[in-house]
Amino acid sequence: IIPLKSEDYKLKGIMTRVEIPFIGVPMGVKKSIEDSLPTPKVYAGWRFKRYDWVNPTSLNTKHNGFTDNSVRRGGTPDNESLEELLRRGLDITKLTISVCPENKVINGFTRVEHLIKIGYQEWIVAVYEKDESTKTEFQDSMSDYLDDMRLGANEGDGSTPVTTNDFMEIRKKESVSQYDNVIAEFSGSSWWGLLWSFIYSEISFSRVL
Repeated sequence: IIPLKSEDYKLKGIMTRVEIPFIGVPMGVKKSIEDSLPTPKVYAGWRFKRYDWVNPTSLNTKHNGFTDNSVRRGGTPDNESLEELLRRGLDITKLTISVCPENKVINGFTRVEHLIKIGYQEWIVAVYEKDESTKTEFQDSMSDYLDDMRLGANEGDGSTPVTTNDFMEIRKKESVSQYDNVIAEFSGSSWWGLLWSFIYSEISFSRVL
């Protein structure tokens, strides 16, 4: 593999999909792939830490027994073409699966399912960690951090863009969460609570809509 940036592959017409052994990826191949992948994307509230090579079965995609893809109402279509692409290897012009500590999947849920089905025992993931110095006003809980990153993390192999409805659902949820926090602060005064309930709901939902 010749380490190049994704723009170079397009200009030179070089094959961009690298075959990955099911197990035992040589260290030299790993290093070349890491050097050839696009520059890790920057997200508010997150910092890229490193690349890891992990068994896809170790990746955590569930929360309370359900797939934890909080921003995608429909998700990436579970189609045969994505599975066939992954059987042919890794597209080094696309972002790989992102995880946060303890291998909790941030994006790439459908890819993980296919990788396990195909039988891969090693695959590259981008590890991110929280960075409160770059967070937004909407990021309070861990779920807020995950939601915002997932809205922007759709440049991977086989990914489909988030829809307007996906975006609106997250912003509504965040506005309701902030609204609840404000009301809680004024719970000692019923008059102030009612006043802030009206003011904050008008500001928040007019901004969302």
